[in-house]
Amino acid sequence: MRFPTSFALGLAVAVALAACKSPGPGTRRFIDFEKDSPDSPPAAFDSWRTGRGPYGEWLVQQAPDAPSGKNVLAQMSKDPTDKRFPMAILRDAPVGDVRIRAKVKPVSGDVDRAAGLVVRWMDVEHYYITRANALEGNIRLYHFVGGLRTQIGNWDGPVTADAWHDYALEVVGDRLKVSWDGQVVIDLKDTTIAAPGRVGLWTKADSVTAFDDVEVTRL
Repeated sequence: MRFPTSFALGLAVAVALAACKSPGPGTRRFIDFEKDSPDSPPAAFDSWRTGRGPYGEWLVQQAPDAPSGKNVLAQMSKDPTDKRFPMAILRDAPVGDVRIRAKVKPVSGDVDRAAGLVVRWMDVEHYYITRANALEGNIRLYHFVGGLRTQIGNWDGPVTADAWHDYALEVVGDRLKVSWDGQVVIDLKDTTIAAPGRVGLWTKADSVTAFDDVEVTRL
């Protein structure tokens, strides 16, 4: 995993990826981390961070309860800095209409216990994100613009800690849908971020969170 050190580098990466020829609609990519070495960063993702504090510590781990195989990806850092949002962004060409789906497991955290999914990631200050919080018992949808987070959707319901959940975020045009354990819990329209971007995984503050079976489908 690369660890970019500047905002300018992030823009350069986004521009370079935008120049790549993107696969067409219906293209699906599935990542189960089985080809990654345990205790190593995941090969397909870059580590980024919005806000303050250190970057996340994204490491492949062996887990006896992994949804498939033996390996999962976990954000291991317990740094409690508030408004610290570690991300693992998939190193693929930007896409506009897309669905990212993953198995997620909020493991621990005293400030937050959150698992998140990202779409239309242009850089560390511009993207859509949904996050499920096991401490608050809710799921929210936000956009980040200029590094400022604005809530645009909310659902209150059971988000169980230390258990695997099926989580998905889909964006087509200006319509965004969030699904949790097979149920659509947020469905709305927002025109704030229209440009194509990358997809990824997200946590907050001291959240230790596991992810597996990441599925990305171009729509």
